[in-house]
Amino acid sequence: MIGKTAVVYATVSSDLFLVGLDTATGRQRWRRPATAAAFDPDREVRVVEIDGLVGYLRDVGDDRLSRLAMIDPATGSDRIVTDKQWWRTLPEVCQDNAAYLCAWAYVLEPGRDVLVSRQFRVDRRTGAVTKVPGDGAGETGRTTTLWNDLVRVNGAKVETVGIEQDGRLLWSRPVTELFGPGASLDDWAASEDDGATPVLQLAGRVGWQPPTPAWIWRPTRSRSASIG
Repeated sequence: MIGKTAVVYATVSSDLFLVGLDTATGRQRWRRPATAAAFDPDREVRVVEIDGLVGYLRDVGDDRLSRLAMIDPATGSDRIVTDKQWWRTLPEVCQDNAAYLCAWAYVLEPGRDVLVSRQFRVDRRTGAVTKVPGDGAGETGRTTTLWNDLVRVNGAKVETVGIEQDGRLLWSRPVTELFGPGASLDDWAASEDDGATPVLQLAGRVGWQPPTPAWIWRPTRSRSASIG
């Protein structure tokens, strides 16, 4: 409930919409195309209210790109609309500076062909968008996103993976510590169990050596391991 408008998410077929309903009559006041395509599987699709406005990610007909929008809940008219980005979080007031909204987006690191997560700030008065310099692991290239929150830690002495959320590395471990000696991410897979205790399920290659001659298959020399 925002003022006299009930704001809800709704679907029509496979399309997601943000809808404003008149609380007195139940009639639809406005409907805007929305998206959650770049969200992690455990990220909630929720109605965001800031400054009496509704914040959401506007669908632009792309599988990943969207616009961050702040609209009037009574009329659905735009107040702030950003350029297209690979937005992966809904906006929230920045903890260190309440004059700005903070949100995270995936960007391609120039010259490195690496996809990283970076924080952006939106001026609550003007709607101007700026990238936060030096903030978050993606900004300095310290990590590379492998899958959702799973990242590779760049520059580590041995191959290292960890979990990163909103630019903060929650934990990291060498793959040899996780899987054993000789482990690598040359052949890996990941999935998640989003129960009461979220669990990352990761599989990796352990002790692989190419068979000799190449056409002979020796399963004892090539094996994988899975962990939770």
